[in-house]
Amino acid sequence: MKWIVFYILLLVFSNSLYSQSDTSKYSFNGQFVKSCFTDLSNVVSSPVKWDGNQWISAGMIIAGTGLIYSQDQFFHDLTQRNQTKGLDNICKNFIEPWGSGVYSIPAMGALYCLGAFTSDQKEKKVALNAVKAFGIAGIVVLVPKYFIGRERPYEENGFAKPSSFKGPFMNYHASFPSGHTIGAFSLFTVIAESYKDKPIVVFTSYSLATLVGISRIYNNDHWASDVFFGAALGYGIGKLVVKNMNKPSNKIKANISLAPNYTGISMSYNIKYNNTK
Repeated sequence: MKWIVFYILLLVFSNSLYSQSDTSKYSFNGQFVKSCFTDLSNVVSSPVKWDGNQWISAGMIIAGTGLIYSQDQFFHDLTQRNQTKGLDNICKNFIEPWGSGVYSIPAMGALYCLGAFTSDQKEKKVALNAVKAFGIAGIVVLVPKYFIGRERPYEENGFAKPSSFKGPFMNYHASFPSGHTIGAFSLFTVIAESYKDKPIVVFTSYSLATLVGISRIYNNDHWASDVFFGAALGYGIGKLVVKNMNKPSNKIKANISLAPNYTGISMSYNIKYNNTK
């Protein structure tokens, strides 16, 4: 719990030093709920819109996953040989809950309430979109988990192999990719990108997300390649949510004007940017 307090204080302190409040209104309402479905649709359909550079990046991630996959047993054995009670306690009580949402979601709730209390729309926006990214990640990760069916390291009485894939819908073997890692990286990427002018927030955000992934390997719940791919996928989801929340909202209004000496149509075009800076 003290980590939640520390993280909220870190965000508030850095924001008060360097940034000004966003004056646009942002709340948990029907428009936000609608944006959750829109962003989920954008995440699912994003590959069809990728350009050449994005496909190259995707190829590099797949290649990196394959390379780490070839060393999964090595990383597994390394972490299992170096377990201690102290590290067990740190992973269980201070790191892993950030990936499951036990700490991260209340932290974002506190940030939202603080933004509402201080009338800081940016804090409200960041909190809501971080939770949105976390939720989208939780939905997206189910597809590869169910269809790939990779055994977790602790299965087979602790003797599961990295190459053990059972296929779709076979008793729910759900090692690939790591759900905790994709959730952590999606949420903390939104925070890091929103406060990217504050190095301490960026460093803390990505450090916590990375530690969540490492803890999943350490706890024998995932292979290293599960974590790497989950981190890349979560990062991409977070980036897309940030991109969408900063898109301009364009409105065109048309009015018919009638007067004794003039009849016509007037049009106005308003651009409103949802900028978090």
